[in-house]
Amino acid sequence: MDERKILELANEAKRDLFSDFNLVLGAVAKENPGSPFTQASILSLLPDPNFAIWRRSVHSAFNLMENLLAYLWVEDRNGVHRDVLTRVLAVASRDENWRHPLGYSGILEFYLNALRRHDIDKDLWIQNALRLVANCCLPGRIAHTNRERTLMKHPFELLSRLLLSPDGTAQLAVKVIHSLCDDFEPAQVMVQQNYQLTITLLRSLQSCRLQATDMDQACEIMAYAVDKIDVSLLDGNKMRVLLDAPWKYKLSTENIGLLVKAVTTILKQEYAKRQLLEVKITRTYNVHYLMTFYLNTYSTEIQNALTTDSKDVSNAGQLAGDVMTMTASRIELVRTFAILARVDFDWDFCEGLDKMVEWVQAKEPQIRICANVFIGNLIYGRPGRIHELVHDPCFCRNLAQSLGSCDENEVLTSTLDLLNNLAADKVSRTYLTETSIIYALVKCSSNPAVNLLSRHRTFYHMRQILRGCLPLVYKFLEVTNPDPNVVELHEIPLDVVMMLFHKTQDATLRVEIGRTIAEMWRTIHGSVIARKIQAHARDHIKDLRAAQDPMDPLDYRLPARRMALAVRDGLMRHPKLTDPILMLIQHTNPSLKTEGWLVMAFMSLWKEGAQAVYDTLCTNGMLEMVQKVVQAPDVESKDRANARYTIVQLQEQFVSTRTW
Repeated sequence: MDERKILELANEAKRDLFSDFNLVLGAVAKENPGSPFTQASILSLLPDPNFAIWRRSVHSAFNLMENLLAYLWVEDRNGVHRDVLTRVLAVASRDENWRHPLGYSGILEFYLNALRRHDIDKDLWIQNALRLVANCCLPGRIAHTNRERTLMKHPFELLSRLLLSPDGTAQLAVKVIHSLCDDFEPAQVMVQQNYQLTITLLRSLQSCRLQATDMDQACEIMAYAVDKIDVSLLDGNKMRVLLDAPWKYKLSTENIGLLVKAVTTILKQEYAKRQLLEVKITRTYNVHYLMTFYLNTYSTEIQNALTTDSKDVSNAGQLAGDVMTMTASRIELVRTFAILARVDFDWDFCEGLDKMVEWVQAKEPQIRICANVFIGNLIYGRPGRIHELVHDPCFCRNLAQSLGSCDENEVLTSTLDLLNNLAADKVSRTYLTETSIIYALVKCSSNPAVNLLSRHRTFYHMRQILRGCLPLVYKFLEVTNPDPNVVELHEIPLDVVMMLFHKTQDATLRVEIGRTIAEMWRTIHGSVIARKIQAHARDHIKDLRAAQDPMDPLDYRLPARRMALAVRDGLMRHPKLTDPILMLIQHTNPSLKTEGWLVMAFMSLWKEGAQAVYDTLCTNGMLEMVQKVVQAPDVESKDRANARYTIVQLQEQFVSTRTW
């Protein structure tokens, strides 16, 4: 410190801190003539400053203050001078230059000892003493030393008691805890080990001892305080305090994020999950109201941030930081509610669900993942909820858009898992006929930005939703995307899949495509109107086209003739539709072989299909293999039975022109 700075500091000290202290000293000497303190001015201890004597002079002055404090605590019966001196020192602690002397002189330690006494009076000095401790521990050049001095006094038991005090004392206790712990791990560890402090802070929040202005610090404390807490100490009511706080204190987005982080930390422990699943919260509080409040709060905060003038360069960095903070908070929030979704709510909480549906198509990948998990948990094993959800056009549109445009593999995995839950039964799959889901899956499967593993899974889920659902198979075979604004796919799904089969070199992907085509044939021939469909398998194609019923092709009462025409159109467009099936027959996996022969049998029932099967078996050197399968000694073999059935159908089709 140079001479000029010393002079400025000394003059300021004489004018403020030491002049105020001198007044107290004079009053004490006047009222107590026998005291060791005389009217001798403290300013005499501070001669014109110079570099050599300044530190020693200040040290002497602060030692005198500490001695006076000890005297007043015994002799100042009405406490007037004690309160005034404490206020003077609290004001001085605002200046970082005085925090070090307050520490090394013993004044900080003196107040810590005084506060720890069980017989302390609830006077003004307590709040000023807390201000002094909080200021002395604020981050700064010497914060580490003062914090260590404070921790040696084990202050958190005391602060825990003060958190329930009235008249602003609890607010000051929060400030002390925050000052001690701010970016100081030893203090944070002590807080985590002091379960009672965390419980008391929750009680303080519950009883409104704190004000909205204290919540920045209280939320930060709570975020790390619960890290290692024994959750058996937290009943449903105490956990409810954390969920209740955003509504009660009108918290900022950042503070909501901190509290949600605390809730998420608690819910990582099995006991806490059981507390939720045993509906101790849901019985005492309206969870859907909380969810709606949280989500609406986020929407409002985000909108405010995004409408800030982006051309203001001075605010650009802050704006970006706010958006990142809000995003991180929203992620924690949805993770929490993904767990809450497992609670058996009533279904009538659609306010929160609407926002989750919106987040299925959110920009941030993690938000989409968490929304998918939440909705998946909510509907798992609950057919009634599934049926209501697949009737929601907004949800189906968002889900289709997410699938069709997704190139984030983790997001795609969670979206496919959600779709798997939705397509759990045939009724739900029939409802999905009216959506663009099948087009989204096809587009995703052919998206080169999606990795191969995710594309394999896409075909698996495509198979699941086609299974047993004739209207979806019809769309897959025949119908172009009716709403390209939802999913930008202009080709018929079967055409895209066959193009991908002939283009890809990935063996697993080719097998998945083959199995999807096989599922299509199995559904056609396993439906309740299979016989009616097959009745048109060999009609003249012109007659079949002329006989179409003028009804909606997406109607679940799909006419047999319309389905038959779709099959035959597909066969005519793709004379090599048998290629994926031939690959299954040639596979080393016995199950795939059986699946392939079954589909060959189905295809041979159709006029165009029989031609395709015949050409495939003859032009690929397959006749010897066919003979071997047909003549297999195992009469129980499904392959043998299906191969024989295929030959019979081919003979019926070509009895007049070909010899087998």
